[in-house]
This record gives sequence, structure tokens and C-alpha cells, in this order.
Amino acid sequence: MNNEHSDWIYLGKIKFPCIVGLYEDEQRTPQALAIELGMGLDLDAAAGGDLSQSVHYVTALDQVQFIAQEGRWRLLESLAAAILRHLLRAPAPGEGRALIERLKVRVSKPGYLKGRAIPAVELVRERTWCGAEPALPPAGASSVHALTLTPKSGAYHVDLGAGARFELPDGMSAFVLAGDLAALDGRELGRGSILHGGEAATNGRDAGRLLAVGAPLLMPAR
Repeated sequence: MNNEHSDWIYLGKIKFPCIVGLYEDEQRTPQALAIELGMGLDLDAAAGGDLSQSVHYVTALDQVQFIAQEGRWRLLESLAAAILRHLLRAPAPGEGRALIERLKVRVSKPGYLKGRAIPAVELVRERTWCGAEPALPPAGASSVHALTLTPKSGAYHVDLGAGARFELPDGMSAFVLAGDLAALDGRELGRGSILHGGEAATNGRDAGRLLAVGAPLLMPAR
């Protein structure tokens, strides 16, 4: 990113019900969760009218909400880290968004302390925090990249080579980020489609990627 200027896309006042927290009652009953996002990237190319050189607000919102609601996270710190690692990774080919260089994530539970205070966690990271990018799998193969792992929940990127088939383990759900995927019954699974545990998908000719969230199992590559 050009150090001469710093461009940001903000998503504020994101609110939805979510299972989150350490205690038994929090893991039983959804509570309000609030998230603020600041995405730092060079927006010069996007200013010319190319959305693929920016970040689509609705797509980012859908993915963040998916991570939060499907993870049943116990700590706000774990949820924030999962969002950071997901958005800071280089997008998969065909994902249709620009590279995010830095990210601010603030997660809070506004109703938990009944007005006495609002507990919140804010993390700010650069893309280099994610480390080296693993190579994409060859045709017919898939690979799993763990974003965040805890004793109770995990978030992963599942990369699919051309023609690869992947079955989602029980206890997990997946959001299609990229690829030309099809379900076993022939349904097309475009970007934004959701898979649940036990369902399988086959990728087409282009590289694909799933965002998988749920049980803390490092899923085997196939």
C-alpha cells in the first residue's frame, strides 16, 4: 500500500444476535453483538469505477456475520482474530475484491452488563501479521488453512483446486468465497452460498475457496 496516503473503508454499527461468551447462559441464549470494521487499502483504482479493486460492503458484512454466528465463540478476542485473519489473507482468484493491507476490528456486547458498561475488544493488524501465503493446491486436490483455533471453535479457509471434491465435516458450516462449485445434487454453488456439515461440493475448472467455521477440527486435505 502506498505510504503517501492511507485509504479506509468503514462498516459501522453492525449489529445482530449471536451466541458468544464464556458462560453457560451465553452459550444457550443469543445476545446482541456489535462490530465495527475499518479496512485499509489503496482505493485509487477503485475510484475509476472498478469494484473488484475495492471491497463490497454487503459481501464483507455477510462473511463477518457468518464467522460470528457459526463459530459460537467464547471470547471476543477469538472472534476478532478470526475476522482479521480471514479478511487480511490475499483473496482467492475469482473472489472479486482487492487486497486489504490493514484492518481494525472492534467487537462489543452492548447489553451484557445491562447499562453499567459496554465490554469490547479492538484489534488492529497489518497484512504481514498473517505470515506467508501457502501455495494454492493443484488440480484435484484441496488444502485447509487454519485461521483461528480454540478448544471449542475454529475458522478455516479451504482451498480447492480444479475438479477437487470436498465434504464438510459434521459440526461445521461453509461460505463459498470463490470458485465454480456444484453440490452433489447438481445445484450450482456461487459466491455466498452456504454448505452445512455432511454436504459435499465439487469445484469446476477454476480455483475455489470456502470459509469454514464451527467445530475445532483441522479438516484433512483431499
